[in-house]
Amino acid sequence: MAKKPVFTREDGILKVHLLEHQLAAANSKKKISGIVGGRGCGKSIFLSAMIVQEMCQGGKVILFGQDYKALLFTLFKEVVDRFEECGFTPYVNYGTKFMKFNGGELYGYSYENIESVRGLSEVSLLVLDELALAPKNIFETVTPCLRGAKRPIRILFATTPKKGTVWNKWFKDDSIDKDIFTATMFDLPDDIITKEEKELQRNTIKDPAAFQQEMLGVILDDDIEFCIISKNEYPTMKMPPKGRKKLGIDLSGYGADQNVFCVSDETGIIEIVKETVADTWKLYNIAKELIRKYNIVDINLDGTGGYGKGLADVLRTEKNLHVNEINFGSKAKQPDKYVNTRTEMYIEACEKIRNGFYIDDNSELKDELSYMSYSINGNGKTALVPKSTVKDLLGHSPDTADAFVLSVYDLENELEPEITPEQGLNICMKFVNI
Repeated sequence: MAKKPVFTREDGILKVHLLEHQLAAANSKKKISGIVGGRGCGKSIFLSAMIVQEMCQGGKVILFGQDYKALLFTLFKEVVDRFEECGFTPYVNYGTKFMKFNGGELYGYSYENIESVRGLSEVSLLVLDELALAPKNIFETVTPCLRGAKRPIRILFATTPKKGTVWNKWFKDDSIDKDIFTATMFDLPDDIITKEEKELQRNTIKDPAAFQQEMLGVILDDDIEFCIISKNEYPTMKMPPKGRKKLGIDLSGYGADQNVFCVSDETGIIEIVKETVADTWKLYNIAKELIRKYNIVDINLDGTGGYGKGLADVLRTEKNLHVNEINFGSKAKQPDKYVNTRTEMYIEACEKIRNGFYIDDNSELKDELSYMSYSINGNGKTALVPKSTVKDLLGHSPDTADAFVLSVYDLENELEPEITPEQGLNICMKFVNI
């Protein structure tokens, strides 16, 4: 992120260049201190600088990250970068997440397996990256490793807050002797993060509460939800019909949930059909009637769990149809933004609603959408609340909502229907017979 080095050598003297909030956390006299701030405020730079300083003085460091992948590609890399700025080359074992320099040692661990730290001792610095994602017993498990340290003991952390976690209360608990410093990326100078980059981030998250937490680092009350769409964002008038009509089909399998068929065009929902059956041929007849009625070419069908395989195969026998089986848990089209396809479908569908897509007084659909909330994970990706959670809150599966988002989900290969071998031969024969 930073365009300027953190460490420089001037007249043979190594100097560190930290921003105000980073310097304040570094100079804290408390044994426990850290930064609770929005994404991009320089938390990783602060922690990596402190690790390098400790190792250069012969200290032993334990570093915890969200998982081993995040540890390796984020903070572990930052520590190596800081050493390079100093002109030093530490010994690095990326496989074991171990680093050594000048008698100092760094041991990297994941929150996924905190028990593996047992046995270490004489640790002088404990570093907790993204503390809000740590298990609640992290301190009782890890702090015994600080016994016998040959240097002053410190615990440093940096994190974006996460509502609904034990750490939200811990941050606010004044009875714990700690220093917490706050910052956002918008506090950083423009030569570190440009105005254009900051403006892009301002437009990333639509929900005000999510923006406060993820970008501004505000420690929110736990009863605040990040809703994918609010009641006042639904259009009150329908635009004239426009574009090709698409069919979304959500299948229930053999349970008590409903099979839902939703037909939409670019301006709104046209028709919804529901049927509590598991018979493939009856479902096929419902789909075929809707296809005929609305001249449908594109079909997005729920392929999660394999329940839709039979219906998809039968529909593919029809000419001029493009049938997409979509697994809700599969990789999103934009994997850098969304954890899976389900999240992407819902977020994109709600964006269409904000842009004028009309839903009539379908109270069931709006009710199901109102229970869809989301969070931003440690990698900055949007994650929709699990379907099982929504089902518990509603008392039934959000089948109508699933069919709706399927009906408006855009895939690159939907622009033209797939040409079958038979159609291709017929096209060729037209030229042969000329």
